[in-house]
Amino acid sequence: MIADDIRILLALLPRLEKEEQEARQLLIARRNKIFSSDCLPPSWSHLYELTFIEHAARAVVAFGQQAELKHIAQAPNQVRAMASIVNSIDDDESEFTPEEKEAIRPQLGLVFGVTTSLLRSMHCLMAYGVYINDLIAVARTGGERGDKAIFKAIRIDPTVVGTPSVLARISQATLEDDKCFLSSVKKAINGGLSKQAQANADTIRLVLQVLHESGADNLSNDELHKLFVDELKLYAAPAKADIGDAAKGIRAIKDRMKKAKATT
Repeated sequence: MIADDIRILLALLPRLEKEEQEARQLLIARRNKIFSSDCLPPSWSHLYELTFIEHAARAVVAFGQQAELKHIAQAPNQVRAMASIVNSIDDDESEFTPEEKEAIRPQLGLVFGVTTSLLRSMHCLMAYGVYINDLIAVARTGGERGDKAIFKAIRIDPTVVGTPSVLARISQATLEDDKCFLSSVKKAINGGLSKQAQANADTIRLVLQVLHESGADNLSNDELHKLFVDELKLYAAPAKADIGDAAKGIRAIKDRMKKAKATT
């Protein structure tokens, strides 16, 4: 059953990314109505100060705060449902009444922003082996290690400069006239992920994290080989390799993730 659940997740993530881009274009086309002065600001950076589990829980709350938004929360595909609602704002044939559309409209930007924040943190997990939330926790510890975590987080989502922890560090650098740090922040904003981080962005990291959070990460060599090689086909074991060799390679990736959590 684990393999089936993970297979669904792996199929869902790229679809969500594609649909998030499509929904973003709809928001841009209707920016005057979605981002007007009577709408909630689409701010989400403060959520990165929480653990990822708390972050996800806040997203659920955001979807359920108003009756009309439960249409999104109860949909099997929330991003598509959200895009449908955005698209319906100017549609006289919409399933929503004018009153319902007006009730939803001021919150759409915020809800879309929260959804985006979850996707960005998942991207961070795939690239660096930790969530953005984990990087911000490291940033709070300060020092060179904290600065490196800030730069990594910014490359995934530049809005992290708005988190209290990162903003405090930027303020300190401004007071100290720390041009090196401020220049590195600018480079991170403009540069995005490094080629090495992009190369590391694989789904094996995501699956290992899912196993860890579901309490199923103590699989035997046989179980690891069956899941990653035979069922999910995420790990290509050499033709003459035995089950232990494949498991060893997968455990090495897992160990690097643990190291990333400890040293990021």
